[in-house]
Amino acid sequence: MCEAIVHIGLNKTGSSTIQAWLRAHREVLLGQGILFEGFFKTPGKKLQHEHAMALIGAHLNGFLPEKKPMRFHLNLHDLDTQAQMFRAITARTHDSLAENNAHTFIISSEWLSAWLRSKDRIKAYHTWMSKYFENVHYLVYLRDQIDWYPSAYAQFIRTGGTKSFDGFLKTSKIRNYATIAQSWASIVGAQNFSVRLLERDFLTNGDLIEDFASVIGADITQPERVKDQNIGLSAGQLAAMRRTNKITSVLPERVRVKYQTRIFSYVTGNGNTRKMTPTDAQSRRIAERHASSNEQLRTQFFPERPILFKKSAAVLSATSPAGDPAHSTPKASHATAHTGHRRNN
Repeated sequence: MCEAIVHIGLNKTGSSTIQAWLRAHREVLLGQGILFEGFFKTPGKKLQHEHAMALIGAHLNGFLPEKKPMRFHLNLHDLDTQAQMFRAITARTHDSLAENNAHTFIISSEWLSAWLRSKDRIKAYHTWMSKYFENVHYLVYLRDQIDWYPSAYAQFIRTGGTKSFDGFLKTSKIRNYATIAQSWASIVGAQNFSVRLLERDFLTNGDLIEDFASVIGADITQPERVKDQNIGLSAGQLAAMRRTNKITSVLPERVRVKYQTRIFSYVTGNGNTRKMTPTDAQSRRIAERHASSNEQLRTQFFPERPILFKKSAAVLSATSPAGDPAHSTPKASHATAHTGHRRNN
């Protein structure tokens, strides 16, 4: 049996870039004993690894994918057809491992973070994975919330949103990384769970792909790099799309989506490339909102780091009076979890 490394792809943390790199260099990685299985391939479409992972998570927890496009793409009508597809994916995994004689099986999916939120769901998934792999190691990348919210807002506008950034912040849930990390670590074991920070001083050579390659034990000197995926819109582009979203919001969904696609293509090819960044007040609001949960994460998973995220720490330091907990350097705790690389080649 080989081992599996599962990338729990939180949205807006470079997951699409990682997956594009895995797809582009599947054969090169396979030559190194690392298998990224596509499961399905249809004419003119990418390898459907992401959809397969969504189906597995849904089947193991007894529900159909909520989004109609995904059910249509996979030709799912009910739980019985989903169960049949699940068995086909399981068989394909077994056959592919036997055919390729790989020592490491890679999974990367945003659906794992989206649907496996409760401990019961995480346990169901981990139990299934443990049947087929000698060891299963999980990792997640976390991004400073001050950087995450603008990126998430851009996606919100791209899909038809009309709120201002302030309005978006007011209605968005807290990005409690501590709860996410603690839930996974408590089920799969701290030794089988790694938290990676999207901070230049933390990533291998300050680069996401180099860091991910190091974690999975890949030789990055061979595969060519890929362009970053889902690059955010500029401030001007966001403003233009927000205005047009308000105008098209009264149209039927099918027509609205058609216009949004055309508008997105137009604005991304025209003018103003300066990225939207939060104001000082917005940054302070974001940092203060997440200070407690971020400190919980730092204490448990990164006691050796005086700060977790550089931007948030700078904002809190600048806005906190001397003697305030947010201003002082937190004390380290002995409650630690595995956060290092899976391998060091």
